[in-house]
Amino acid sequence: MACTLRAACASQICSRQICQDPAKLERLINMIEKEQWSTLPADVKGEIYEGLLAA
Repeated sequence: MACTLRAACASQICSRQICQDPAKLERLINMIEKEQWSTLPADVKGEIYEGLLAA
C-alpha cells in the first residue's frame, strides 16, 4: 500500500506542476516518509492538511 500511496502522491504533485524536478520530488517524498506523523500534535496535522488542500 505504501508504494501505491507514494505513486499517487507523486502523480498529484507532478500533475499540479508543484515540483518539476524528479530528483527534488524524490527527496521531498523521502523526507515526508521519514516524519513521525503520529507524534505530531493535532493542530500541526490540521495545518498541514489545510495547506495541502490549498495547494
